[in-house]
Amino acid sequence: MKELRLLMISLFFTILIAGCTGAKADNQSAQIGKLINKQDRIKAVDIIESATEEKTVTLSDATDISTFINMIKEIPVNKLSKSEDNDFMLERIRDDSLLNVCFYTDDTARKSMAGMLFIWPDGYVYAVDVGSMQSSERTIAYLSESRYPEIYEHLKKHLP
Repeated sequence: MKELRLLMISLFFTILIAGCTGAKADNQSAQIGKLINKQDRIKAVDIIESATEEKTVTLSDATDISTFINMIKEIPVNKLSKSEDNDFMLERIRDDSLLNVCFYTDDTARKSMAGMLFIWPDGYVYAVDVGSMQSSERTIAYLSESRYPEIYEHLKKHLP
């Protein structure tokens, strides 16, 4: 009798743990569009090329902004663990061809960030959860499942 009760309790906790783990796995992937807040209110998108001579351009035309958001919003991304994030970024953060893309809901005050991406020529897109940047916890980052070099090329055309 005691063995049956112990077996039932063990089975219950196994199912509970498996259920919780499964629910957590669902949060490991997203679409970039879910990581850009207040998309309908975005007024400016800064594109910064991190080269020795930093090149910057601001998209402020509503059509250009909408076109760009439509290009990226359905890109699937996976949440990175702290070690995956470090491994990926350590090699790439100093790449001179890296594009940093920041979305703002106010085109005059750059304090209203609604989203942030990093894009490399090989097409990897790294998205930052802006809400996590403002918390005391670690900043949560996501990496595209596939490569999208056409997005890099599209943005590069806007730079001087």
